[in-house]
Amino acid sequence: MHNAYAPSNRIMTKVMRRITPLRNRRDIRFTLDRPLVSFTYDDCPLSAVSHGLKPMEREGWRGTVYVASKLFGITNHHGLHMSADDAVAVARNGHEIGGHSFSHIDGNLTPIDEFMADVARNQNVLTDLGIANCSTFAYPFGEVTPALKTALSRQFIGLRGITPKAMTGRADLNQIASYPVFQGQDTTRAIAAIKASAERPAWITLFMHEVSHSPSKWGCTPPEMQAVIKAVKDVNARVLPVADAITFLKGGSDAQH
Repeated sequence: MHNAYAPSNRIMTKVMRRITPLRNRRDIRFTLDRPLVSFTYDDCPLSAVSHGLKPMEREGWRGTVYVASKLFGITNHHGLHMSADDAVAVARNGHEIGGHSFSHIDGNLTPIDEFMADVARNQNVLTDLGIANCSTFAYPFGEVTPALKTALSRQFIGLRGITPKAMTGRADLNQIASYPVFQGQDTTRAIAAIKASAERPAWITLFMHEVSHSPSKWGCTPPEMQAVIKAVKDVNARVLPVADAITFLKGGSDAQH
């Protein structure tokens, strides 16, 4: 197994994490008549396909998978990861494949030119598999700088972060808020946010890794996943992949309602 990487906790890095959401924004304003939910999966462990995407498909929903293609077929703290063939099958089943860099590197510590080259390498792998160009991107580990927000915004219509927040009326497309669906308290908090959106409709994105019966602290169990799905159904939320959600919020007609 590969050891889990831990982003820096230096004081300057912590300060930057507070400053970055306030800078280099790309705000979109919107009004919702009912909640909008986007399920997203990072990396992506194979268990998320069987216990995450498949249950969504049974509801007629589709999600977004942020792929770091260097992880294809490896086993790490999230378990076995999907293969290139699995990624192709996920795309063919109607899910959005998003960018996550090739090497899953820390955007707070990597020079921008090096980071963007890694992003391009990831897209080249996906293109060679016949997967369409990624429209949205998720920051590995949630780590980003204001300058990186701007650089990536030239390539992607939306960039997903990891700040847990229900987006009511406004969202920064350069650092889209997202609730972790991790075992225990984080999943409970995500479900509470979904339930609250029944009274005040919001765009809620959720992010997760493995969905297994013995997850890491960054994963959830299949029953927890089912509880999230139930909460989404109970509030009659519209469920769209991130790219389709952005199109919908902009008033476009391409998103599936």
